[in-house]
Amino acid sequence: MTNKLARFFKKSAPSILDNAAFALLAIFASAAFDSEAKAANDYVLTCNPAQQMEIVAGQRVSTQEAFAIISFKPGRVGAAMQAPRPGECSWVDRGFRPNEPTKLYFSDNGKWVQSVCSSRSCSMRTNSRGIQTLATSIQRGRPFVLRAYNDGKGRMIITRVGP
Repeated sequence: MTNKLARFFKKSAPSILDNAAFALLAIFASAAFDSEAKAANDYVLTCNPAQQMEIVAGQRVSTQEAFAIISFKPGRVGAAMQAPRPGECSWVDRGFRPNEPTKLYFSDNGKWVQSVCSSRSCSMRTNSRGIQTLATSIQRGRPFVLRAYNDGKGRMIITRVGP
């Protein structure tokens, strides 16, 4: 199934079987999360970066907090019905509403983030497993699943990364 999902995100027009495989992944992730302790009203969100998302990671020295902000396009339908298009995130059961934020925010207290740049490239180092997972997924264009909620301040707060 992993190869099928990888092929899905390399194609421009998904087949019905690929959408079904993605829907099963989204439903499985949703069921797996239900057994976990949840933040107030957080929900499963699926994302398809496909080289069209951006992540900005940093560190607040005053609070010893590593953080990441991810910008995305809102999906129009639920991921269980249709896989998100490149650059989109969707709730499992529905698309985004017009007033919902399109920025994901993840913080990890007591962790660090470091940027390393040379004349040829820049890279990021961190001891935050969540930030590393998100950055790697976005950099490689791999779909990912997380739990998030709307904080009412223009951000979707990530409460859990991965299934």
